[in-house]
This record gives sequence, C-alpha cells and structure tokens, in this order.
Amino acid sequence: MIATALLLSQVQGVRVTELPEAGAARLEVQAIIKLPADLSPRERGALAIIRDCLTQGTRDYSKDELQNYALLVGEPIKVTLAYDHFRIGYSLPPRSLDVASDLVSNLVRGALFRDEDCLATLALAPFKSFPAWQSSLSNWSVDYRNLRLAEVRQVYERYFRPENLCVAVSGPFGVGEVIQEFEQRFQDWKPAAVRRIYEGKSQELYKSQAINTIGLWADISGVPFAQLELVSIALGLGKDGAAFRVIRNELGQSYRQEGVVAPGPKGLRLGVVYQSTSSDGGVAALAALAKDIEAWNQATLTRSIATISALSSLGMTYSSIYLDPSLPLTATPADQAYWTAYATANKLPVDRRAILAAMSTVTLDQLKTLAKRWASEAKIEVNK
Repeated sequence: MIATALLLSQVQGVRVTELPEAGAARLEVQAIIKLPADLSPRERGALAIIRDCLTQGTRDYSKDELQNYALLVGEPIKVTLAYDHFRIGYSLPPRSLDVASDLVSNLVRGALFRDEDCLATLALAPFKSFPAWQSSLSNWSVDYRNLRLAEVRQVYERYFRPENLCVAVSGPFGVGEVIQEFEQRFQDWKPAAVRRIYEGKSQELYKSQAINTIGLWADISGVPFAQLELVSIALGLGKDGAAFRVIRNELGQSYRQEGVVAPGPKGLRLGVVYQSTSSDGGVAALAALAKDIEAWNQATLTRSIATISALSSLGMTYSSIYLDPSLPLTATPADQAYWTAYATANKLPVDRRAILAAMSTVTLDQLKTLAKRWASEAKIEVNK
C-alpha cells in the first residue's frame, strides 16, 4: 500500500510524518531514534538492555497497561535495535491518536527502568542467542561487563532526545490531524545535556549456531538509493540472482543466500549474506560473484527491474531491505511507516513510487559499475 498523502512537521526537533490512508483498519505508529555510527560497545550494551526493558513500565503506563493496548489489535509493541537506529512500533484502533502520541512520549522520555527489571535482563544478556541470520546483520560489538544501571539510564537520556526522534503514523485520519496531535504532545520537550560513555571493549557472547552465516559487505555512499536496491536484487533475489547462480549452484556452498541492504557504520551498506558449512570463509564466493558480474548483460537489468516491479504489484516491495536485523521490510502499513520514519531520519527517498520510477532509468553500465564497486570493496564477515 502506498500513501495517498504525506505531510511532515517538526517541533522541538522531533520530525513527524503522517500518511493518511482512508479505510485503513488501524493506526500504525513507527518511531525511530537515530543513533551515531561511533557508539562504544558500552553504549550498545546499554541500548540492548533498554530494548529489552523499555516496555516494562513508564511514567504513566504499567507493563500490564502497555500489553493491554497491544492486545487491542492483537500485536505486541515491537522494539528493535539496529546499527544506526532504535525502533519502537505498534498498532492501535482508529480514532486513538491521543493514545498514539502519549505512548510515544512515554516510551521515549518516560521509561522507568526499574532496578529489578534491568538487573534480571543484564544477568541474561551475555547468554541471549539470536538466529544466525539476525546475528549476521547485527554488526556491532557490545560490552555488558560491570554495566551499571546508572549507565543504562544515562544512555537512554543521551540518545532519546527530540532531535534524534522521527515518527511516522499511517491510518484513517484527516490530513493534518497527526501533526496537530504530536505538536501538542512534544512542544514542551527540552531535555538536559548528558555526556556520552566512551569506554568499553568488544565482548565475546554466547553463540549456539553450528552453521556459518557469511556476509560479504561493502559500505556504499554517494549512490542513489534506487541503484543500491536494484543491485541488491541483481546480486541476490531469487533463482535469477547472482548469489543463487554462483554460491548455491556453481560452488554448492549454501542453502540460503540473499542480496541485502542494511544499516552499517557509514549509512546503508550492500551485502550478500548466505549460510554455509564451507570452511573457506567466503573468499571463493566473493571471487566467483566478481566474475559473474563481468558477464551481466541487458537481460540482467531487465530481469531485476521486472522482479522488483512484480514484487511491488504483489505488495512485497522491500524484500532486500533489512532495517530490522531479524527480517526484511514488507509493504504492510506498519513497515511503510517504519521506512518513512527511517528514510526521513536519514534523508532517503520516502515515496516508493518515486524509487520504482528511478529504477526504470538505471542503465546497465550503472548497474555493473556499482556491482563491481561492491565486489572490489566488500569485506568478509563470518558469524560462527
């Protein structure tokens, strides 16, 4: 679903975007806290604790009340941590914009972080395991050792600030209603300055998976987003993707392989991620993909554009974009709002129609040039 209208406002640094959708069954709220690329392992450890404790209670809502609001539409409040942002997402019934804005306000500036909740979470954090694919896309280091509760609260106050917050709301409301509601809610938010925490060393965490998940990653900057996404499709979407053709069929090294666009140290990065029992560490795969790119032709470009166009018509328009390390974006209203908030925070194109139109103008030379750049700059990351 694509928004029929889009309106952006800013108050006290908070950027709020509304996407009115007449006839939608519910409100979808997605809030993004933009994070700096140079977070220390200590700060990332604190953010992981914040992620797991945020919905344990706020200034105005108990844990049970937060869960009850989620039960109104049958889905829990979703809190995720990625390289460059922290996300809070939830759904509400129509005509509840006041609750929507109040929940955002409470979660980003009124979380309680009770000692007992944080201590219990902190005790288990080093042993918490994630699926191999998610771990491969969670490309950062954490440090929980001797992490103090005061540090958790300090990191919360340091980064959960109006200038770091982008909110997108979609649903059945009139143009301007969300803007008016959120402007009233945040007009008095003036947090105090809080110092950063720079100490901390990378900590080896518990790993339970036996299969290697290998990422071939390159930080790509200065490239139109449409080109970046289109190359990810050519590299690794479906049986026509280079990764299936090379890593799976030619090398016989994987049973799952995807081209991926995901947040990284320098913005969005481009990668091919695959799961393998091979012990070569990705060297053969990267070399074979570089060779395959040289043979790309007009049919490669035509198939890639046709693939993304077909997916768009089926409502699966973001299949290679992983903002949340656990799964790719879809065309649901919730994920549309998620992309809108993230794109607004990072000055990326918001309108999906414009992105698809830009893809149709990409030339074979542009496609191959960017793919070759990826192959020459890609670094291998192995998650064992």
